[in-house]
Amino acid sequence: MTAGSIWRGSKESHCRFQWLTAVGLARRRAKQSHSLMISSLSSGLSPETFDAFICYCASDFQFVHEMIKQLEQTEYNLRLCVFDRDVLPGTCVWTITSELIEKRCKRMVVVISDDYLDSDACDFQTKFALSLCPGARSKRLIPVVYKSMKRPFPSILRFLTICDYTRPCTQSWFWTRLAKALSSP
Repeated sequence: MTAGSIWRGSKESHCRFQWLTAVGLARRRAKQSHSLMISSLSSGLSPETFDAFICYCASDFQFVHEMIKQLEQTEYNLRLCVFDRDVLPGTCVWTITSELIEKRCKRMVVVISDDYLDSDACDFQTKFALSLCPGARSKRLIPVVYKSMKRPFPSILRFLTICDYTRPCTQSWFWTRLAKALSSP
């Protein structure tokens, strides 16, 4: 089907044209998405980079807030990309998320919980990041378990070592261990 036939066609063809136009705009926006970050707009500089993208679901935000406090506001001084904090509203979720994970974040912390298992967004983010590092050769994904789970651990992440906050014997060095994993080259 050509662009001319779309214009001359029925209402259905007009809807297809609008959809094709939206897809084209999304692709162009992906090239410009660095301006869709809060800090990029305020600084006027090139796209901001991060030490890690944090993959989480809404019910786990309290732990994510603690992660921000422990890793950004301490001597570790890491830069975490937290979607709800750092991305401006009105952008294509999948486009900006994939650019952040692939091009602007060195690692991805996956906050695992029972609710994570039901999240389409977390599923997309995890599978996308895994596709960038088959076999986990680049140590790109870091699974974090911070509370006990009733459901089984995701099989797609079973081959990765876990940073486990639920075990009392490892809590004392949990944040140091996570910070070192995020800081490594």
